[in-house]
Amino acid sequence: MNSTGLLILTQRSSTLKIGIEFLLLKACQHVKDTLFISVHENLVRQLTTENIWNFVQHTYNASCSLDKSLDVRLMVDSLKRVGDYKRKLNPETCLLLDCDLSQLGDFFTSKERLHLPMQMVMLHFDKQLADMSGLPTQMTTFCSMEKFSKAPQTLPMYKHIVLGGTFDRMHDGHKFLLTIALLLTKRQLTCGITCGSMLTNKFLSELIQPVKERCKIVEQFLTDVDPSVRLDIVPIEDSFGPSIDDASMDCIVGSEETASGILRKLKSKSESKPFIIGLTGGIASGKSKIAEYLNHWGACIIDCDKIGHQSYSPNTAVYEKLVNTFGKRIVNQCTGEIDRGCLGKIVFSNPAALKELNEIVWPEILSLVKFQLDSMKERKKIVVIEAAVLIQAGWQNFVDEVWASFIPVDEAVKRLVERNKLTEEDARRRLNAQLSNDEIIKNSHVVAKAWRDLWQRIDL
Repeated sequence: MNSTGLLILTQRSSTLKIGIEFLLLKACQHVKDTLFISVHENLVRQLTTENIWNFVQHTYNASCSLDKSLDVRLMVDSLKRVGDYKRKLNPETCLLLDCDLSQLGDFFTSKERLHLPMQMVMLHFDKQLADMSGLPTQMTTFCSMEKFSKAPQTLPMYKHIVLGGTFDRMHDGHKFLLTIALLLTKRQLTCGITCGSMLTNKFLSELIQPVKERCKIVEQFLTDVDPSVRLDIVPIEDSFGPSIDDASMDCIVGSEETASGILRKLKSKSESKPFIIGLTGGIASGKSKIAEYLNHWGACIIDCDKIGHQSYSPNTAVYEKLVNTFGKRIVNQCTGEIDRGCLGKIVFSNPAALKELNEIVWPEILSLVKFQLDSMKERKKIVVIEAAVLIQAGWQNFVDEVWASFIPVDEAVKRLVERNKLTEEDARRRLNAQLSNDEIIKNSHVVAKAWRDLWQRIDL
């Protein structure tokens, strides 16, 4: 058994949850210490932003579920297509492939083929699906794997990302957070490692590794998985670190647990006026839950859905325009109010009608949002505008940062069927009328997904 292994992924199925779980289990039979995972550039071209996000999550979820202690490191530069995805290959490395060597064509040069490791293993994932005995019992069948979009999208990139934490005894939760930060980093990453008074309230703080050791471990991991990024690993003794003074930092990466700290940083950077966060995402993606969490930490929430309801009220300009455009059929005969269910059936099956509705309602909603902002400027420093249509309506320039939440399409359909009592067909029609997850992520500064299972492992 080799101490180090390099797993090169070439097949689409390898990036799925069941695929990477299977491959890691098999890799444990050949590698005992460190396993580097590199994704072939031809495969990266096929992956959307959401595909990559899910793959990172699945990889470190599967890693922390392994029976043996295997240090899994996903080579981020291969996902960004900026590095040599064969750089960890040497005669002592066990090379693992998810296909036959003959299928790789000219992947290895003639010279490289002469110096391939003696230990080379082909892991035929698709051919071995029938043998499921070695997989964890919680796995689903291969047929239930999520569907992927074919159109590739570019990851949102920032020049200088900052994050911070304790990072005591590197584990998969830490790796996950650092990997996400690297994925979004174009040039530079600054990571603050807490020390001194920041550790006072930590449980068993006397057992925490020395800060120099933690800095070295974090730097080694980041260098291992993406040497293309310039690093600045610094000890910090307050929750702000260098982020409060360095104007070049254009993105803060953090987990749910560090949301309050992020808000404090943003507050300190914008004392003269409210710092406005535009919170967006598809229907049923969990925006309201995130808004509740941010409100708990002192942010003021403006709910554009509620404002939209107000704009539909009888005797308003929007009400009159809607009735003139769509007819009296959209009016509830008992209450005299707009029947949103009836209106929804009309517009979500007709793109032209939806466009007419948006042109009537969106300007009024933005006008009411501005009115609310003007009335609270003296009282609130952080304002969150929760708006599903934020990007579609072109309101990005109205906010300081765009934060987005998203869930897989099939999960959104399930929620709409259960929560809104829609048919599956109606649910998909509504989702298809919105921006895709890829488009939302591409236009956002901060992205949140249901990563709670991994975040719970991060002690920041």
